[in-house]
Amino acid sequence: MKKGKKINKEPLEPQWEGEPCAVLASGPSLHENDIALIEKSGIKTIAVNTTWEKVRFCDVIYAGDGIWWKYNHSKIDIPAERWTCAKSPVHLYDCTYRARFIKPGYNSGANAIEVAANVFKASLVIMLGFDCSVKHGVHHHGKHKHTSNPTADRAARWRPQFKNLREKTEGTEVINCSRFTEINSFPQRDLKELLCERGLI
Repeated sequence: MKKGKKINKEPLEPQWEGEPCAVLASGPSLHENDIALIEKSGIKTIAVNTTWEKVRFCDVIYAGDGIWWKYNHSKIDIPAERWTCAKSPVHLYDCTYRARFIKPGYNSGANAIEVAANVFKASLVIMLGFDCSVKHGVHHHGKHKHTSNPTADRAARWRPQFKNLREKTEGTEVINCSRFTEINSFPQRDLKELLCERGLI
């Protein structure tokens, strides 16, 4: 284990204060057209887990699972920041640590939104690929080989986390633009219409 890099204890300076951003998760509803629109808009972007492979312009890769970092860190060939809520990747893979505030349970996408809102201080967070369901498949990139994959039971346990997330991000506008979603904690909008309305494309 590398020595010298400490777990963050003090609040970090906000990077995106007053700016919009997008968090792209791994749900099968994430569409290439959505990705193209976000890239065109030029807004700050967080890719959750393996989604970075399709969102190579992302500013941040967020993965909460230390095992995911173990098997994927060496594949990352883009200059995105690496964030996690697991402690081992901080020392091993040069990740930035943020304690997990969304409970009960565990969901990397929810944690990524919390970071965007409460650490980076984005004014707007656009959710994409947040199916929170396995009705249309597991992930847009297929199954993980080394980490656990969604099931109907796990997705059902995740959904209440987003109600908790809403309460912890009250100062940030969060809009769910996923093409399919079973999360009802945030307003839902069409992505292109929202980006046009806000003058982002």
